[in-house]
Amino acid sequence: MKNIFFILCLLPLSMWATDKPEYAVTRIDTALLKDAYAVVRVSNKIFNVDSPGEATEYVKKVVTRLSENDPYYEDLVVSYNVYAKVKKISATLYDAYGNKIREVKKKEIFDRSAVSSFSIYEDDRVKYIDLTYGVYPYTIEYEYEVVHNGIMLYPTWNVQYFHTSVEQSSYQLHLPNGIEVKSRIQNLAIQPKKKLEDGKEVWTWQTKDLKAKKYQSGMPTPFKELVRGYFTPNQFEVAGYQGDMTSWQAYGEFMYELNKGRDQLSPSMQKVVHDLTDGLDSDVEKINVLYRYLQQNMRYVSVQLGIGGWQTFDANYVEANKYGDCKALSNFMKSMLKEAGIESNATLIYASSNLPFEVSSDFSFPMFNHMILHIPQEDYWLECTSNYAPPNYLGSSSENRNVLLITPKGGKIVKTPEMGITQNQKQSKTHITINPKGEAVLKNHITYTGALQERLRYQSKTYTEKELKDALLEQSDLPMSEINNLNFETSETMPTVAVEYELNIPRYASKAGKRLFIPFNMVNLYSDIPTSAARIYPLKVDVAYTKQDTILIDLPAITTIESLPKSFELKSDFGAYSIDFQVNDKQIQCLRRLVIHKMVIQPDRYEEWRKFCQQVAKKDKAKIVVKISQA
Repeated sequence: MKNIFFILCLLPLSMWATDKPEYAVTRIDTALLKDAYAVVRVSNKIFNVDSPGEATEYVKKVVTRLSENDPYYEDLVVSYNVYAKVKKISATLYDAYGNKIREVKKKEIFDRSAVSSFSIYEDDRVKYIDLTYGVYPYTIEYEYEVVHNGIMLYPTWNVQYFHTSVEQSSYQLHLPNGIEVKSRIQNLAIQPKKKLEDGKEVWTWQTKDLKAKKYQSGMPTPFKELVRGYFTPNQFEVAGYQGDMTSWQAYGEFMYELNKGRDQLSPSMQKVVHDLTDGLDSDVEKINVLYRYLQQNMRYVSVQLGIGGWQTFDANYVEANKYGDCKALSNFMKSMLKEAGIESNATLIYASSNLPFEVSSDFSFPMFNHMILHIPQEDYWLECTSNYAPPNYLGSSSENRNVLLITPKGGKIVKTPEMGITQNQKQSKTHITINPKGEAVLKNHITYTGALQERLRYQSKTYTEKELKDALLEQSDLPMSEINNLNFETSETMPTVAVEYELNIPRYASKAGKRLFIPFNMVNLYSDIPTSAARIYPLKVDVAYTKQDTILIDLPAITTIESLPKSFELKSDFGAYSIDFQVNDKQIQCLRRLVIHKMVIQPDRYEEWRKFCQQVAKKDKAKIVVKISQA
């Protein structure tokens, strides 16, 4: 960005000889350059609907790239699949003056699979063009046309990204008789202009002169800060299946009918279910046993073909192949529960720590990427793609969000459980024995629950012993040391992991003359201090937790305590922290407790939050000073 304004000063000398003078960078209002890595000069999208399942999409976009950091640094990508065919695509590059650099040739339009990170095979593909040009700023003009034959959702109006300003953007819907649309325009208070054209009702949304918005890490919901438009039709059609999206109930009816009858188990599988459950007293026991059977015998493999993005493989497919995607595994688990006399509902969810769209009860826009299972009579939740998660535990990427239950009566929005300081806990007992050289033997026993156990549970199930030891050392502030003993106890029925290990630490305490400086809390040291940058947006503290530590330090017999940190207590809206020291002969006991609340911190309280974190970190670094007596 440093060179942009220098270039702007030189541009008027030659801009009059350009092919597209309107694309010259000097034509951009300087107010739109502030905080911008790119400027959208033109963005027009037309979605011309012919029927519930047929439409043509036209897109023209002109983007001036000011920096290699801009959101358009990747290739131009146009997605397509069995229901959407790319009819044409073209692109042209222009320099800072608006002079044409080159047009993209057909041989420069590449085609590849769009297999997502969680799938082994999909029929989604992309056409893409490498539009990289090394001299900034430059401008890209591109157009494409996609013919849709199978539609569930209408394209989103992505008006801007972070660090992107917009000169002009429009979205247009051409709707035949009988097709109605619900819309939600985020961060822009506009209504569509409507007119009749060629027998269709044309709705047009338009905006201009949007300044760039900075991105800051820790934003509660980044997508909410940008202008976006979402559209859902009252009627849609995919692969011959017709649906209604006027309400969540209606959409749930479509999903239920689409997957109806796919939960029939083979006679041999029915016998397995009864052999596992007939002798059990409670439904919870039956659920847990069947869930464990699923985890031990089936694995997660995603295959998305055609209508398979919405319709599950049947239970017999999973039984025969021993694998399935999230829908297929949830359906198989549902089938086993049904055979055991337990009702359950497939549930659509967006599973991620960063939500691109917040599902609401009053706007039926199915932004989901995953399926889980809910058992209403026990209010029990099952994540059917995990081979190691405990039952009735969804994890931090699926907690506290609106999801859609698929029931025989249609769809119903409910919220998944939220974890807090009661569920997310760490309790440790650390015993440190120090010799006069400052060497230490450290024995530690730690129990993690809730969100705090997720990483360790995954590591304990997938890492080698060496990888586990290396991970533990990397995640601590301990000096060079070696783990002699390591033991994991992972509960199969509760979100709990216990870790026990022993360390020999050559330089735990630092020695200066006749004194040893002993850190009391090198194992649990708090160091998560936010940066001092000015805060524009609120900061979200994602995970609430409680950590309680008992630290026992055995001193050498030939030492006397010269200095001991004072007991301390801190209480705040953000949480609480306390340390308390007791001495019993040559043993020092420290009781430490840290509580962090899940909350959204407004910018005007950000410095207060930083100060809280700094106080905790400072107290955790306190040292015990002991004097070594003459032997």
